[in-house]
Amino acid sequence: MLLSSALVVLGAAPGQSAPLTFDLSGGGLSVRAGDRVLVTTSRLVAVEPPWVKHRFYSRQAHLERQQQGSGAEARITLSSDDARYPFKLKEYSAAATPEGLRMTVGGGLEEALPTAVEYTALVIPGNLLAGAQYEATLPDGGTARGRIGALPGATSALVPAFRAVVLRTPFGTLRLSVEEGSPLGLTDRRAEVFEDQRCFWVGCGGVAVTPEAPFRHVLTLSFDAEARLPGPTPLPRLGTAPAPMKVEDLKRPEEQLLPLLPPPQERTEGTGAYRPQPGDRLWVAAGRGADANRRRAAARRIVIERMGLPLRVAASGARPRRGVSVQVVGAGGGLPAGARVPEQAEGYWLRVDESGVRIVGRDARGAFYGLQTLRFLLRRGEVPATEIRDWPDYRLRGLHLLADDASLQFHGRLIEELMAPLKLNHIILECEYAKWDATRPLHQPWGASKDDLRALVQLAAEQFIEVTPLVQTLGHCEWLFQNGQNLEWAEDPETPYAYDVSNPAVYALLEKMLDEVFAVFRPRFLHIGHDEVDMRGRYPHRPANVAKGAQQCVLEDILWFHRYARRRGARVMMWHDMVTTREEGTVAFGGPPLNLAQIRPKLPKDIILVDWQYTPQETYPEVPILRGEGFEVIGATWNAPGNIERFAAYGRDQDLLGMIETTWTGYRGNRTALQEHFAQIAAYVRAGDWFWNAGAAARPAYHDGEMLTRLLPASGESGFGRVDQGTLLDLTPWSNVALSAGSDPFGLGDALGLEALPVGARRFGAARFLVGQREGVPAGVTVRSALAPAFPEAVTGIAVGAKTAGLLVLHTTPAPAASGEEIGRYRVRYADGSEATVPVRYGREIGYPGEAANYYLSAPAYSWEHGGRTLHLWALEWRNPHPEKVIETLELHSGGAAAAPVLLAVSLVQQPGG
Repeated sequence: MLLSSALVVLGAAPGQSAPLTFDLSGGGLSVRAGDRVLVTTSRLVAVEPPWVKHRFYSRQAHLERQQQGSGAEARITLSSDDARYPFKLKEYSAAATPEGLRMTVGGGLEEALPTAVEYTALVIPGNLLAGAQYEATLPDGGTARGRIGALPGATSALVPAFRAVVLRTPFGTLRLSVEEGSPLGLTDRRAEVFEDQRCFWVGCGGVAVTPEAPFRHVLTLSFDAEARLPGPTPLPRLGTAPAPMKVEDLKRPEEQLLPLLPPPQERTEGTGAYRPQPGDRLWVAAGRGADANRRRAAARRIVIERMGLPLRVAASGARPRRGVSVQVVGAGGGLPAGARVPEQAEGYWLRVDESGVRIVGRDARGAFYGLQTLRFLLRRGEVPATEIRDWPDYRLRGLHLLADDASLQFHGRLIEELMAPLKLNHIILECEYAKWDATRPLHQPWGASKDDLRALVQLAAEQFIEVTPLVQTLGHCEWLFQNGQNLEWAEDPETPYAYDVSNPAVYALLEKMLDEVFAVFRPRFLHIGHDEVDMRGRYPHRPANVAKGAQQCVLEDILWFHRYARRRGARVMMWHDMVTTREEGTVAFGGPPLNLAQIRPKLPKDIILVDWQYTPQETYPEVPILRGEGFEVIGATWNAPGNIERFAAYGRDQDLLGMIETTWTGYRGNRTALQEHFAQIAAYVRAGDWFWNAGAAARPAYHDGEMLTRLLPASGESGFGRVDQGTLLDLTPWSNVALSAGSDPFGLGDALGLEALPVGARRFGAARFLVGQREGVPAGVTVRSALAPAFPEAVTGIAVGAKTAGLLVLHTTPAPAASGEEIGRYRVRYADGSEATVPVRYGREIGYPGEAANYYLSAPAYSWEHGGRTLHLWALEWRNPHPEKVIETLELHSGGAAAAPVLLAVSLVQQPGG
């Protein structure tokens, strides 16, 4: 529960140049020193170990908040006697001290329950401590010293346990001291983010508590903004610039050849290639019914529209001698000589020789997937000779998606441009928030309409993709209580999360709603959710259900949905976690105290259990147990590295029904999913790859993020393709920072690998640039930032003196920033006195060398290996709105951020190519 609150402003402590401000609420602790964020959040979680059920969670508990005094006397205290939680928070306070802040946490249990506390004391922004020098006092009295890397390291634990630590940063000195309670650890979470933040985590975990041994912790914090690490100083400006260098072939983008994904089960390379000639035909064997119509439409769409092959569609009749032919076993027409079509469903045989392409599917889907493989084989207008026999390892290969009012647009694009090419054949669409007639009082403005869902189901069917509806039931039923409705149906009225299974009105509404769901989807399966039933609130709580017992409540609910689905000719899917135990698997909540796994023998064996495991494991022991009991199982993964790969490879040998990749971007997140949850969406590529062929002996090298942006390119891109002529500017006279580790160019103790950049005129990826040098090392142009306060606010007068169609700008920045934050800007000054401004936004036009690809920074301009990791440079391509005007000068201006752009090179586009 978030509480209304106001920032408390303290007076500046001795040595501080800016006062501290702090706040404490259900959202955690936040601390600032002037404009500098020191702490973004905190939290306290008590759980049944290892992490089964919340005993307390500060983000969701009902909290009492008291604020006393102001300035140096300020104090904010939170407490909670929330009846839903056995752990009671007696005090969580932040109080001003003469030096800074003192944080106190105390709480405990009133009854003996196995409980462990994780205390996230501070979440510190990654930029604050990058490059910091630290000295820690350890629990045994020893000392640990070091310097935090400017780039995230492979090892995240910097100081596993400390009693005190002093961190000297480029922005000031941060001091932390544990006065009472467990030692804290300092962990680098810039690479493995914490709550979507690239940060440093300070806290402790696994602290056992009992009624006799409550949890108590006291931590002090101070910050001296004056005691900062010395920052870099600018180099003096040099003399007159050399003449610009005119070049031919300024930009030559390489053709973006797609690797063949998923890799086929069997492939034999041939010699030669098929090169379409006038008169070649696209022939699709005759057939009747929806599958035949879909096959014909798909062949035209893929071969002619997407691949651009200059073929004419053949009339019905015999297969032509040259061109592309598509047919299905048993659907008419003799098979090509030598066709070895796999017996497996969805399998296909594909052969390419100089006369054309022959595709034969075991069924309609197989023929469709053969066409998708052909799309990946195209190379510069021709298709290399090859023979492929291919079939899937899994019958069901899909994505779990969340429906909202942007689903038709976003998911529709995913279906056609990503799912179909990667041979995914299933969507589990979570749709309880859709605008069903039966749930009109619950509607949210962003809910998906029934018309959109119908259109999405139809679009999926055209791509041979089946859609299964998912409606959250029993657990995660917040949707049922939206807009303050139906609170009398909540199992725990204080926490409207699960519903009362003894109330017939609940099922009357659910039946009406499901009737609509089935009318829209016409599904073979109904996924009922049913995970984490007792995660929030008291369960069971109502007297009738307490008397009945949790096991009977849950069993009766599952059986109600099973009976409903059976009447509609469908099978039930449900998450597995509430019917397995910790002794059987890692993610399993069916053990004590409710022991819900004991209902498993009573469940109908035609229920499909969806086993969600979101971390990579060597084995998944619950799978053979469930399979041995007669249940069909689907594996469910998330985006963690290795998770998809390991579960898919393991499940292949366990005869799983299928695999799905889950999506957790929020119930209304589809509009911004690509921007804000890029790693989750990029993982769909690996899912398509591994769910089709989990045992490939050889797999092409690719980066899932780059592959995603090639399949789903960002719209509205305004860059240049080929550029025949251009001019390279030499920025050396204006360069003011030498990029060498010894000169510490950014005050971080590291040049971020930029010292390894080649200098002079050369090609960086697709484009030519000229990188200047100072003191024998690469040089750049930068401006004032919090990291570099001694640099000028702007660097002006960079001579251009030419008309140009646009600029290619090679640049970087020494530290990450918030996505979309404007960290600087370029100003173009024309000879007639007019000007144009080009914003430089982090994650859009620029990234730091350690940044991974995202939806906008989809392809680095240049990449290199340094210190065991791959680093990147990004280029901005700006189209001049006034190519008829002479650009007199270019300027770089500060954005007042923690870090500023570092301009490395500029090339003028004189003659764009085709």
